[in-house]
Amino acid sequence: MTVGIDEGLPEFDSLGKLEVIDWVRRGRNDFPFFISHIFPYSWRCWQGHKDVESGKRWLSPPENVWVPAPHIMRWARELQSSRLTARLCARKHLKSTTFYAHVMWKLFKCQENDFEGLYLSYKDEMAEYHTTLQKRSIKVNPFFADINDLTSAGTLLNYSWYDDERATFRITPAGILGFKRGRHPRVVWCLVPETKVRTRDGYKKIDEVKIGDEVFTHNRRYREVTEVMSRDIDEELIKLTLENGTVVRLTGNHRVLTKDGWKRADELVEDDDLVSFYPT
Repeated sequence: MTVGIDEGLPEFDSLGKLEVIDWVRRGRNDFPFFISHIFPYSWRCWQGHKDVESGKRWLSPPENVWVPAPHIMRWARELQSSRLTARLCARKHLKSTTFYAHVMWKLFKCQENDFEGLYLSYKDEMAEYHTTLQKRSIKVNPFFADINDLTSAGTLLNYSWYDDERATFRITPAGILGFKRGRHPRVVWCLVPETKVRTRDGYKKIDEVKIGDEVFTHNRRYREVTEVMSRDIDEELIKLTLENGTVVRLTGNHRVLTKDGWKRADELVEDDDLVSFYPT
């Protein structure tokens, strides 16, 4: 059993339903509460956890003691209140672990809007190592038991709290040495500028859509655009030609709704049936 900031927390199964609801509400609104009450359950469950798919037991995290150092809570308050932060300190001060908790907190709050981010480290391999530990921490935490993992990739974080995959959360690992300019995580265009989008005021080219416009979604409703952003790409575009002659060009990681569920554009095959919400 882990010690430190985790000491005194009850076993998850002993929490009452109303207490869990209260912790979830407080955890979504307050990162210090999340890191002191919800995140430690990932560390409790690490020891001896057996992966269902592989049958192998995971090793313990690099540090299996969650130290109740005052700087952890100070960092938590700063990360919540500041848009930009920086940390410079010696090793073994739980910098990476604090960021693991921050990533999980962002996921915990991802209920309404899509979220896309990058987890950067010195090299790709180190970034993937960190996202692997984050993914395992999410998997064993009972507060995340109802989340849907949208990918089998062990180093990619791609989740949604909903079966219809709205409000998706995606974190991609990347190394600084191999990082390419032009990536703008959070909200991105995955369609070429001339792609037409259905809005309440009629069809518009996607590069003409602005904040405040209402666009038609796969849930058959209009939602207000709260942020727009573009990114440069250095990859081959996917060209989709539909039976009605419509041609769509998009990046390979753009998700497309088919009758068998969501698929990446680069995973589509010729016989896939796309779901259309266009007026007939």
